[in-house]
Amino acid sequence: MALEALKAYAKDQMIQAREFTATISAPMTNNGQYSGRKRTWMTFERINRLQGNLEAIYQKQASDILRSEQARHRLIKGWTDKEPAETLLLVAVECISLLTGDNLLLEHFKK
Repeated sequence: MALEALKAYAKDQMIQAREFTATISAPMTNNGQYSGRKRTWMTFERINRLQGNLEAIYQKQASDILRSEQARHRLIKGWTDKEPAETLLLVAVECISLLTGDNLLLEHFKK
């Protein structure tokens, strides 16, 4: 469910990046009039590079969401199978770190 929403959001962001005109009005001339010209302030190469960066970020987030869902399933299964609390705590911390993107807590608990 969350993965589909993330994919839809990423697709929408890519469409907006392609439709982005990236133009602004030219500065005023000496007599206080706008020249009427447009100048490009962001090249399409830069837009494509940023779009590639966004796709990589979204793919990592999607992967982390999928792994966190697997961790939640392991947590529920471990609870029903009466696994030790330490094991369940480690799985829960892993799930939290995947959802937040913060690995410090997970590294601290694995030591």
